Amino acid sequence: SSKDNMDILRKGKYGGVGFSVGIRKRKLTVLSVMEESPSYSEGIFVGDQIIRVDSVDTKGLSVKEAIKLIKGEVGTPVELTVFRPSIRKNINFNLTRGNIRVKHVPYWGVDENGVGYIRITKFSRNVAKDFKDALEEFKKTDQLNGIIIDLRKNSGGLLSSATRIVDYFTERGEIILKSKGKKSGSNREWKSRLKPIISNDIPLVVLIDKNSASASEIVSGALQDLDRAVI
Repeated sequence: SSKDNMDILRKGKYGGVGFSVGIRKRKLTVLSVMEESPSYSEGIFVGDQIIRVDSVDTKGLSVKEAIKLIKGEVGTPVELTVFRPSIRKNINFNLTRGNIRVKHVPYWGVDENGVGYIRITKFSRNVAKDFKDALEEFKKTDQLNGIIIDLRKNSGGLLSSATRIVDYFTERGEIILKSKGKKSGSNREWKSRLKPIISNDIPLVVLIDKNSASASEIVSGALQDLDRAVI
């Protein structure tokens, strides 16, 4: 539900096993598995069909109902019976629910040409911190020649995370964003509060596509307006 999603955006933690599910061909199917999660380390694969959660048959359950069964208190066990189509067999998994931290900065690195690449899939609570860690790593590179921020397919998230990321590239006191409402009292502006982490002479490119929305548009638009990045 959107409330659950908002909780994950805000808190970034829940007692889960680290995969996402959906209904495919009327079967509850694993759509993605998070690295370093209980599911990943126990060997649950994308495409596995969840047949039973503990002793409950998943047939006819909605995704929401199934997730309710799979999630629970951190540290408690959950048994999943999975049908794996590739070998046409049922497999049992005994997992311990973990503190799953949703990683929305899944990858960063610097290539042999000194170009840093960093991907953000959603602007959740932990993103600004992870992004900052990446920039600090980039700074240790002998020859940093540019940075690419990949916001493709990023549907947005928290405004506070977006403005903080722009803050890392802009001079203190610069206006990052203005919002205007119908009443003059609802007009607001956000100013950069920090010195830039990455110096202004390092070129910046932001990648977006037609699925980059809301907070992604704020980050790309603000960096473009301030002449700090090429979109």
